[in-house]
Amino acid sequence: MSTRAGTAWALFLALAATSGFASSAEQGEAKGGAKASRVRVLRSWSEPVTLNGKTTLGRIEVSFDYDSGLASRRIYDGSGALVSTETFPPGLGQPRPSDEEIQEAMTLVRSDAELARIIDVTDATLDGGFLLKEEAGKPCGPGTRCLQIQLNTNGYGFVRNVVVDLTKGSFAYRVYTPPQEGKK
Repeated sequence: MSTRAGTAWALFLALAATSGFASSAEQGEAKGGAKASRVRVLRSWSEPVTLNGKTTLGRIEVSFDYDSGLASRRIYDGSGALVSTETFPPGLGQPRPSDEEIQEAMTLVRSDAELARIIDVTDATLDGGFLLKEEAGKPCGPGTRCLQIQLNTNGYGFVRNVVVDLTKGSFAYRVYTPPQEGKK
């Protein structure tokens, strides 16, 4: 593994530990050596749930599994029991990125030696965190979780777009130019 890839992976694990999903992976490894899935709850909220004609206050969770590349929605009843799970087709129905994911992508950008130099020289700020979904065979095709990060400055204006794939903890595009309208 290259030093840059090792640094990026270490950073990803550190961020994962603070976000809660690394601890579930560590627990999975501790319980028999098998690596647990890297699943992050992107958002969760309370909502009335009706089962067998009875309505109770339940909970909805939208999550993303970084190993399978699939997003899902889980519905729990008032006692916390799982009522249903809906998995979204790969590439479709992707939930918007969570604040944690955006911060993780920005931290990966800031930790890269080349990009850190550019940020330092131009005094760039990072913006964005929008999903990039591409067709199969492209770096951000189905099964990925790619976020676009823009480097912008007051003095220079737009510097560049970078795309981070959170499923790999690496860059899908170190320099990204969105396709023009009507062109692929």
